[in-house]
Amino acid sequence: MAELIRIRPDADYISRVMGQGGESLKKCFQCATCSVVCTLSPDARPFPRQEMIWAQWGLKDQLLRDPNLWLCHQCTDCSTYCPRGSRPGDVLAALRALTIQEVSFPRFMGRLLARPVFLPLVFIIPAVLLYLTLLVTGKPFYPLGEVEFSKMFSHLTLNLFFPFFTGLAALAFLVGGLRLWRNLSGQPLRLGNLDLGRLILSAVEAIQDILLHRKFKDCGANRLRYFAHLGVLYGFIGLLITTAVAVGIIVVHLVAPEVAEGSFLLAYPLPLTHPVKIFGNLSAAALLFGCGLMVYNRMTTEDTTMKTGYFDWFFLLVLTTVALTGVLAETMRFVDAPEVAYPVYFVHLVTIFALLIYSPYSKFAHFFYRTEAMVYARYAEKGESVAGEAVAVPAS
Repeated sequence: MAELIRIRPDADYISRVMGQGGESLKKCFQCATCSVVCTLSPDARPFPRQEMIWAQWGLKDQLLRDPNLWLCHQCTDCSTYCPRGSRPGDVLAALRALTIQEVSFPRFMGRLLARPVFLPLVFIIPAVLLYLTLLVTGKPFYPLGEVEFSKMFSHLTLNLFFPFFTGLAALAFLVGGLRLWRNLSGQPLRLGNLDLGRLILSAVEAIQDILLHRKFKDCGANRLRYFAHLGVLYGFIGLLITTAVAVGIIVVHLVAPEVAEGSFLLAYPLPLTHPVKIFGNLSAAALLFGCGLMVYNRMTTEDTTMKTGYFDWFFLLVLTTVALTGVLAETMRFVDAPEVAYPVYFVHLVTIFALLIYSPYSKFAHFFYRTEAMVYARYAEKGESVAGEAVAVPAS
């Protein structure tokens, strides 16, 4: 006799899915068109039809341990061809957002970042912290003389302020990553239980896919997202590299000023013709290009195939504001307009805080958790292949 399995639908979870942007969930009548047209769906474990069933039933536990949620890139092929307009891409995006809330550390931060009512608080916190830093260090909001941002926040101050809070964000990512791995694998992460060679190979393959955007290339209905994400990814990476090099130059000025004296490559603030400045400006342009395409794409597909909720807009607008205020602050510094430069720079620092420090709880977390899930999916697939080969080998 077949074993009976009791299913306990979670009505609250269903409501949360629909409230997070998956309100079209109930339109699905399980025709499986979505799984057929999805070019990213693996043959052995096709999605998103299975996830739509689980979401309709409120099977939260199954969804939390499902790596397919993260293999979906919301290219909207499924939503485009759905005969019922149920938008599976939106539903899976909502499920990912809820998963981020579940693995967040501390969890209340995930809920806080997901609710528009807390938006003012999200920006008030870094603004107050930065203003208190000004008071403690005795720096003026409008320094006299030629515009130089170090007169407002010294390099040492910023190099202590942001690494401290970034460290807290890294800790949150570490705990969240461990929670996600436990959900996906069904057991806590222990290095002794892992095949490190298989894990490293899986990580290399997943990172190659991300850097080359292979999955986005496979999307047919919304090709614009490929170029948008490419611009954002490489623009952001370029700005991180620029920041790291600039910090290195600052450290040289602090530790060994005689080495930096008279050197064009070690000059700071960076002149416009400095290679690092040129690279940074090109990266900012790529980031703005990608953000602009994303905003355009979101606005033009809102009523057809892809819904953009608060969770999406928060990350996208913060990222765009970081790029815009950075370019504007730089411009105002070169034209020596302190009445505009310093307030814009302050807003720039506030949005950098919101982007980086809140990253474990915003859509920024997709980059980390999707990478982890892609690594896990490849790792598990390779493990199944090895097990299958072992079974197929006859006994000697």
